[in-house]
Amino acid sequence: MSIRFAEQTNNSNPTSRRQKLPQALIVASMVLLSLTGCQSAGIKPPAFFGKTPKFGADRESPFDRMSTNSRSDEQNSSSEPDSSNVRLASHQTPVADATWYQSFDDAQLAAESSGLPMLVLFTGSDWCGWCIRLKDEVLETREFKSWATDNVILVELDFPRKTSLPFEVQARNEELKRRFKVEGFPTVVVLDRNGDSQGKLGYMNDPGKWIAAAEAKLR
Repeated sequence: MSIRFAEQTNNSNPTSRRQKLPQALIVASMVLLSLTGCQSAGIKPPAFFGKTPKFGADRESPFDRMSTNSRSDEQNSSSEPDSSNVRLASHQTPVADATWYQSFDDAQLAAESSGLPMLVLFTGSDWCGWCIRLKDEVLETREFKSWATDNVILVELDFPRKTSLPFEVQARNEELKRRFKVEGFPTVVVLDRNGDSQGKLGYMNDPGKWIAAAEAKLR
């Protein structure tokens, strides 16, 4: 019996192979026809023929969408200003420019009426490097302007070289230079409310220290 079963099994195999052979030929023929059609139409057949691609050329994968969304979010975040900086800028109170008198006599009248002391700046505005630095690093700062507006009367007596002042202004400035014994620039003469000299200041690059030094001379 086992022999007959083996014979039957062996006999059935050629028949099964003969039945499957035409099907394989049909599938191979369809494959060749499809490849030939792709080549004639100028279409590159997929390298993984026989497997169904997860994403075609005309379909976007979720990973592509995630990458695109991520790039879009980065562009949006970089183009939007920092709201905290905007809030800080909007809450800053602007400081008005401190008034600098060009006339010592006018400044003295203002000091007498207000009871405030005077700071008299002797400067060479268009040639003195230390004068320019003092103005940029101290006198034009927010801290100094806020302090000076309520505490002192400011006077600027200029000794330019590239421009000329009216003769009477130039003569008055020279007279005051000799009166307060100014020997170099910049020099800031500190006068009390009575117009008496309390000392002199020069260049410092720190507004806080400069203000403290001025206040010390006014005590």
